[in-house]
Amino acid sequence: MNKKSKISSDSSFHEYLISKIRLNNNCFILKFDNFLFGQNNMYPQLYHWLLSFCENNKINYYNSVLKIFLWCIQGFMLFFLLNISERYLGYNVPIHIAIFGLIILYLNPFNFDSNNAKNINLSPRLLGVVIGQLFLCFIASYHITEEVIFLFLISIFIPLVIYTTQFTLQFISIIFLVHIFFFETQIIIAYLLGLLFTVAINIKYFIFYFKMQLQHKTFYSKKLADQFILKVRYSIWRDFIYDFWIKPKNKSFILYIYNNPVIQALFGFPLLIFFIINFVSNYENIYYIKNNGKVLLFFVPVLLCFFAFIITSFRRTRFLGEPQRYLEFSTPFLVVLLITNYHENILGVYLSFLLFLISLLTVYILKNKISDIKNIKEISLYKIKDYITNKSKIEKSVIFCNNLNITKKLLDTNNSFFWGMPVNEAIGNYNYKNVFDEYPIVSNDIIPELIDSFKVDTVIIDTSVKSYNKSVINNINQKIKLAVKEGPLEIYNII
Repeated sequence: MNKKSKISSDSSFHEYLISKIRLNNNCFILKFDNFLFGQNNMYPQLYHWLLSFCENNKINYYNSVLKIFLWCIQGFMLFFLLNISERYLGYNVPIHIAIFGLIILYLNPFNFDSNNAKNINLSPRLLGVVIGQLFLCFIASYHITEEVIFLFLISIFIPLVIYTTQFTLQFISIIFLVHIFFFETQIIIAYLLGLLFTVAINIKYFIFYFKMQLQHKTFYSKKLADQFILKVRYSIWRDFIYDFWIKPKNKSFILYIYNNPVIQALFGFPLLIFFIINFVSNYENIYYIKNNGKVLLFFVPVLLCFFAFIITSFRRTRFLGEPQRYLEFSTPFLVVLLITNYHENILGVYLSFLLFLISLLTVYILKNKISDIKNIKEISLYKIKDYITNKSKIEKSVIFCNNLNITKKLLDTNNSFFWGMPVNEAIGNYNYKNVFDEYPIVSNDIIPELIDSFKVDTVIIDTSVKSYNKSVINNINQKIKLAVKEGPLEIYNII
């Protein structure tokens, strides 16, 4: 990894998975042999497989090339939707307005949010977003034109979705329910044909991947969510009537408000204001969906994304990811709606752009504040990572850290790690409830026992976690020696 790039847990994992696939003769990975638990892989691998053909020192370069290509695809999609609106709906957008729309598309505030995985070095997130946007584009285009080519493209894209990104897979699975509800037979058949294509590519891997995804979703929804995301935020909707008013009013409270998915949706997608105003003023046309091109091209795709937002915003469905991320699939349609219908509601345009500017400023300020906080731990991580890398040249290590987010950033193919895929309750001979009070932080009381059980020889302690207690080190049964202390991170060797 380039030291000038920030160490992200997701980016580090993607770099690790790319290396594992390369070492596996550029074949998909079914098991991670250097994880101490949760070895079965439930992660989609097409993005990593493509980059596994690149030399390790060229991965970042080709990843950047891929991002530029995907941005170009988004631009092409915008002009394609404008072409559809001109041919079938009679809109005529001047080129300077179209270029202005392109700028808005790229400057959408959510693109710059620090929590958006697209902004980290290595991530399939942008690829998944663009595939999802194209998928919606094909659906909208079929609704308008009824041309079979778009059904074919839907079928072709199903395998791409399944093997590239689980988030986009969740999205198309949710909107598939809508197609079933409205008895859209042709689109349902296109989905099923796409599923057949996926099975035909490699039925053995498909069955394994489907099984792992099912296990992951079951475990996450029934067990892990309660100790992870739901402990941080009890309810997205309860925030507005309870939590916002009783939480301590400090700096973290501001971030707590900002990170609420409803707030993030408004700040991340300010064009939603124009959409809502336009939608309300055209509500009488909604009853005649099939005969109204404007509704089919502009409203339906956004409403599908909004439906996914609502469905995933409840406590029982929060395991399906941050709801506001589903709105990102609607961005091209929001932009096209604005630049084709801006003259219908000038007040809506002004309100949208006012929020647009406020959002960009807010994102910029928060991004810098968060970055300053993270930089302190990142400097420590660089040195810890260097120490582990140098040590592995002499001997392989079995590494444990009390913070699994730190472990994820340190993953490599040379050492073994106390880490694994969240696909079931078992962690060796232990249950996840015994290991974690609040995932991903390991409970202090069980750390000495885990070190013995998994034959750990390198212990990393993150002293910045809330539950940290100095007695943890004293309770370790073996003799230990402090090797490195950097910021909040301490690394010990078992003697």
